[in-house]
Amino acid sequence: MTAQKQIFLHIGHGKTGTSAFQAYLAIAKSSIAKNGYYYHAHPSMKDAQNLKTTAGNIIANRPNTADTWFEDQVIKVVEQNPGYHTYIFSGESAFHRMDAFFASFRKATARGMHITVLLSVRNPFDMLESEYQQLIKRHGLTSSIDDFLASRSYRCIHTEKSSRLISRMLEHEVPFKIFNYTSLGRDISFALAEQIGIASLFPLDCIANK
Repeated sequence: MTAQKQIFLHIGHGKTGTSAFQAYLAIAKSSIAKNGYYYHAHPSMKDAQNLKTTAGNIIANRPNTADTWFEDQVIKVVEQNPGYHTYIFSGESAFHRMDAFFASFRKATARGMHITVLLSVRNPFDMLESEYQQLIKRHGLTSSIDDFLASRSYRCIHTEKSSRLISRMLEHEVPFKIFNYTSLGRDISFALAEQIGIASLFPLDCIANK
């Protein structure tokens, strides 16, 4: 009987520490592979290893990938790279393109893949405040935060999308864990690594020496 493959799919909306965790995975790739954990290489791997912002090893936001990314970039990658017991995928863009995941979830489980979604989120007001600061910094926004919040109808679309996603995962009986950046801060990378089982294999403080 073929051993079941453990798949961790890390997704999250903006400003939840995804790039930091992807940098950790890129740097730890060789070390964790020796212990049976596979993180698939991606075009921006070197940027990630140099602690630059990257999209991770999933690209789901291009016209030719939106409908098939889970099939092509997860299921096929696992099947083409045997010899590992755990596979790690991380990509912020997947958070906005989860239809492809739900369409192929049962197919993956039927092929012996046990999938756990690791969802990174942020408290609504914290997220809105971050958006406001980014608009000031990058686009020269001059309105007050009260006017900004009113323009958003005091709603955080990221929180609403996270809520809908959680409902769908419950409906499809998808195992998942939630990690709140507002509560965890920079420790979110450690919490994710610990959940996967690689925190002790490649301690995050190794990145500080890069």
